Amino acid sequence: MHDLLQEMGRNIVLHESLNDAGKRSRLWCLKDIDQVLRNNKGTESTQAVVLNLPEAFEASWNPEAFAKMGNLKLLMILNKLQLPLGLKCLPSGLKVLEWRECPLESLPVGDQLDELVDLNMCDSKIKYLWRGTK
Repeated sequence: MHDLLQEMGRNIVLHESLNDAGKRSRLWCLKDIDQVLRNNKGTESTQAVVLNLPEAFEASWNPEAFAKMGNLKLLMILNKLQLPLGLKCLPSGLKVLEWRECPLESLPVGDQLDELVDLNMCDSKIKYLWRGTK
């Protein structure tokens, strides 16, 4: 039953925008995530990004890729991801951030992550989360 519910939910999300993944509320497919973040095509519509791959992946994402995703609440990267171009920002409204083996030395938060309630950065290269006191 769980698989059927998941498939039904994914079909509903796909029909939010058949041709433009950046206008969907949730992204989970590598092809869609890579296209949206590489070309900086994210929008306010995106609320969740979940990337779960069995092997490492090198992503040439735009460093400002998350800048337009103001409503992003959930970001989960559950595999080793290399970011040769780096990352300059994360949405300030992010509530859940799970990023296993994060290659960054610090979070590119810019201003604040005031709404963050769950942070899981196991096996990451993080040396400090942000500058100053939070």
